[in-house]
Amino acid sequence: MTYCYLFEAKSIQSYLFKTGKLKDVIAASERLDMLVDDNNSVLAEVLEQLGYSHNLADKNAEGEIQFLRCKGAAFSAYSKDKAPLQALRNLWTLTVLQLFPGLAFCDALEGGMDKATNEGAQSLQSVVKLAQQRLAADHNQAKVTLPLAPAIANISQRTGNAQVPTSKLASFAPQEEVESERLDLDTDLHRQAYQVMNLKDQGALQSKYSPNDQTYSYPTNFEKSNSDNIDQSFDFSTEQNAYKGKQNDERKDIALVHIDGNGLGIILLKLNKALSTVDEKIYANAYRSFSEGLASATKKAAQAATQIVVDYGQTDNTLAMRPLVLGGDDVTLLIRADLALPWSKQFCRVFQQASQEVLTNIFAVIKEHGDADVTKDMKGYLSASGGVLFQKANHPFTNSHHVVEGLCANAKRLTKQIDDNVGPAALSFLRLSNTATQHVEEVIKQNVAVTVDKLGTLTLALPAYLIDSDEQYPCLQDLYDLFEVCLNKDTPMTMSKWRQVLTHLSLGNMDEANRIYERAKTLKKEGKAALEEAFYMLSKSQNDTAWYWQQGDEWISPLKDLMVLERFYFKPDEAAEAQ
Repeated sequence: MTYCYLFEAKSIQSYLFKTGKLKDVIAASERLDMLVDDNNSVLAEVLEQLGYSHNLADKNAEGEIQFLRCKGAAFSAYSKDKAPLQALRNLWTLTVLQLFPGLAFCDALEGGMDKATNEGAQSLQSVVKLAQQRLAADHNQAKVTLPLAPAIANISQRTGNAQVPTSKLASFAPQEEVESERLDLDTDLHRQAYQVMNLKDQGALQSKYSPNDQTYSYPTNFEKSNSDNIDQSFDFSTEQNAYKGKQNDERKDIALVHIDGNGLGIILLKLNKALSTVDEKIYANAYRSFSEGLASATKKAAQAATQIVVDYGQTDNTLAMRPLVLGGDDVTLLIRADLALPWSKQFCRVFQQASQEVLTNIFAVIKEHGDADVTKDMKGYLSASGGVLFQKANHPFTNSHHVVEGLCANAKRLTKQIDDNVGPAALSFLRLSNTATQHVEEVIKQNVAVTVDKLGTLTLALPAYLIDSDEQYPCLQDLYDLFEVCLNKDTPMTMSKWRQVLTHLSLGNMDEANRIYERAKTLKKEGKAALEEAFYMLSKSQNDTAWYWQQGDEWISPLKDLMVLERFYFKPDEAAEAQ
C-alpha cells in the first residue's frame, strides 16, 4: 500500500506582517525559511527525533519516508507504511504549534485501501491526487489557534492575541519599551529568535538574495539614522531620481514587492497526468526535481535582480532592500522605491529564462517514460507576475501586504487574459500617500479614480503593464516612452501641465482638463506628433490618440502612473553618470 502526507503553511504574508514592526517581520521570515527547506531545517530535526530513514537531504537516498517536495513552507511525503507518516504528522504538527502558535496551516494524510475497488494496491499518483483533494478541503476549515484570548485575558496591543509574560531573550529592546509593550506568544518567540540568531547582522534567507556568493548586510530599521548606532539603518541618501538629483533625507520612500509564478497549478496537473502510469520512482524523482528546479530558478532570478541593488543601492556593503520571502515560485521584499520596478523587471525576465532549463528536463523525462501528448501544448518556460506598492517608510505596513497581494492579482488577471496556460509576465503598481486597510479595489477607487462629467468614473492608472513589448497590450516600456516624451523640451504637455490636468480632474472638471491638453498641442505643434504617438502606443488604440481611453466598461488614463515615474523613474546608466 502507498500513503501520502501533505503539509502547507497558509496566509504567510499575514503572519509575517502581524505586528507591523520590521524586526518582527524579519524574525518571522527567517524562522519560516528554516521550517522545511534543507538538512538544517526544523523538519530535519523532527525526522531525526522520529528515527525513520528518509531522503530529505539526498533525493536519491532510500528511506522509509520519501519526499516529493520540501520547499517554501510546504512538503509532500509518501511511504509504503502508514506508521512513519502518522508519526511524522503527530510530531510535526505539535512542533509547528509550539514554534509558530499563530501560524495557520493545513495538512492531509491519505492512502491505504482503494475505496472504489476495495483493493490495497493504489499507485503513488492516485494517492497524491486524493491527498491534494483532502488538503484543499482542509484549507477551507477554520482552525483554533492557541493560546486563546478570552475576555479576562490581557491582550497584545499590536495583534489582539493573548498576552504572555515577556521572556528574557525577547527583552533586547530598551527597558521602557519592554515594560510598556504587551507581547503575544508568537511575537515573543520572534524576538527571541532575533536575539539568539543575531538577525541584526545575518540570516539564511537574506543570503539567498545575495548575488555571486558575496556577503551583504541588509537594513533592519527604516526610521533611525546611522548615527544612532543601534540598528543597521536603511540609507535613503543614495536614492537616485534621474531627473531631480539625489533625494533629500525627508523623502523616505520605500516599496513592498510581491511576485508570484504564473500557471504553476496547470503545469503540475499536466505533469501528474503525463506521468500517471509510469513507475513510482520515476514519478517521485520528476516531481522532486521540478520542485527543486523551480526553487533554484526563483533564487537565481532574485540574485540577478539584487545585482541592480548592489550596483546602485549599496552603502558600506549594506543594500537598500530587505528580503522577506523566497520560497517556491514567489518572493516578497522591501526595497528602496526607485529600485523597485527595475528589480521586479529583472526578476521576471531571469525567472522566465531559468525556468526553461527546469521544464526542458521534465519534458525529457515525460518524453522517455510518460505521455508526451499531454504536454505538447505547454510552453517551455514559466513566467511570473507581481505587484509593487510605493509608500512612505515610516507608514505602518501592517495591512500593506493585502494591497500588494491585490496588485499582484491584478497583474495575474492581465496575464490570464492573454493566455490561460502560461501568460506573459506583468506588473501592477500603486503609490499611496496614506495608510490603507481596505481591499485593493477600494484603495484604487480612493486614490486613483475620479468622477468627472460626461464620462463618470475615470481611473487614472492602468490595471497592469506587461514586462515585455506586445502589440495588443500596454507594457512598461510604452509608459517609459510616454514619460520621456513629456520630459522633452519641445513637448506640448510637461509634467507640470499634467499636474494641472489632475487638479481639474479631482474637481470633476473634464472640460477644463481637455482644454488644457488641446490648447497645449495648438501652442506647441512641433511636439504634438510625438505625444500622440506615445499615447497611441500605450493605449493600443487604432483610431484614438487621446490621453484617456475606454477599456472594456471602464475609462482609464496613465496620468497617476506618470506621476509615479516622475518621482521614482530610474535608469542605471544615468544614475551611474550622476554618481
